Amino acid sequence: MATIVFDTHRAIQNLKAAGVDDAQAEAMVALVSCVLSKGVARKTDVQSVGQAIQRLEQRMKVEFCSLRSDMQAMEQRANANNRAMEQRIILKLVAILLPCFGFCSILLGGILYLIAPGVKPRMPLAGK
Repeated sequence: MATIVFDTHRAIQNLKAAGVDDAQAEAMVALVSCVLSKGVARKTDVQSVGQAIQRLEQRMKVEFCSLRSDMQAMEQRANANNRAMEQRIILKLVAILLPCFGFCSILLGGILYLIAPGVKPRMPLAGK
């Protein structure tokens, strides 16, 4: 922020010359002086703020991309864990049901093979 030099005496003289009485001239100059003393943003100030905002936006984009990648990796791990848990549940269910259905165990083994192809049944499939 830049400070503007304001000649209060000259401003009061100009106002008086324009027909403004002393009290009004002094009040107007005091008001303008107060506003100017707070600081005035110049074009370069606004541009530097704009550049800072652009840099911040770029950093935020990078962070959001990183977060998105992390979330996708977490989702993939969760999906893999869910699939593994599902296969373990199926195996346990089949292990429970196989003895109950004696003559259907081969059929259940085939179903297990179709559902979880990476898991080998304990009993040989018919015809193999």
